[in-house]
Amino acid sequence: MKKLSLIGLAAFGFVALSATAWATEYKLTYDATTPDGTIATGKLDVVAGVAVGGYLDITAGPEVGDYKLVTTPESGSDNNFIWDNAVFPHSTAFVDSSAGLLWSLSGTPDNVTGASYEINMWWDGDSSPTYSLWGAAPGGEDWNLESDGTASLTRFGGHGHGGECPDGGLTVALLGGALVGLQVLRRKLMA
Repeated sequence: MKKLSLIGLAAFGFVALSATAWATEYKLTYDATTPDGTIATGKLDVVAGVAVGGYLDITAGPEVGDYKLVTTPESGSDNNFIWDNAVFPHSTAFVDSSAGLLWSLSGTPDNVTGASYEINMWWDGDSSPTYSLWGAAPGGEDWNLESDGTASLTRFGGHGHGGECPDGGLTVALLGGALVGLQVLRRKLMA
């Protein structure tokens, strides 16, 4: 019985550790060079080259607001934009030119809620690189935000950010594994 519980504990620990997803946090900045003066900052959580969380805070320009990264579905298209949430942190252009990143006020695409303002960022495909940041009103109506500018993606670091952090599931699994291990050790010592 003791041998079986130790094997179970080892198997549990292996599964818990192998299923861990590590997210790397990046700071995103955008500064429009034409035509509307849009300035934005944000954060992206990236796992295996895909943005899985984040936000964009537009602080100047025609569409000031806090937008949530659309992560469900991870990629797709709606009435307004195409997105794939692919991120290339170590490339000159950190998003692609065929889709890019999508944010909305609700965190869902317009075709899901039918009433969410959206922001899409993509690389223009030139060597500079220049990024486009466009907005759309619910239902595909024209909106004021159509800008080109410069953008940067830098990895967070230092106190309070950490750069990489395990998902909450690992912390719970490790704590549970430690408690089970202490219980097994206590029983072994009491026998």
